[in-house]
Amino acid sequence: MAPLEGEKNSINILGNYLRNLTLTLQRLLPFMQRCGDLMDREQLMTNEAHRRQTAEMAIIMGKALEHVAICAGSTSHLFSNF
Repeated sequence: MAPLEGEKNSINILGNYLRNLTLTLQRLLPFMQRCGDLMDREQLMTNEAHRRQTAEMAIIMGKALEHVAICAGSTSHLFSNF
């Protein structure tokens, strides 16, 4: 979308935040799905390096989800009481 001219108000800023949050989640979803698939099949993995990489990916995914939760939690009350 084209940038809007003029001063931004609080509704514009919240809308921009919400749009950016959805873009962040869209980028994160393929990694979440892949991590879930790998963890679901962990018992079938015979290579110890693959198991270790899966565990590392789960840790990274957990950190990313914590960051998303912090971002969403800090403004969720604004949207729920809009």
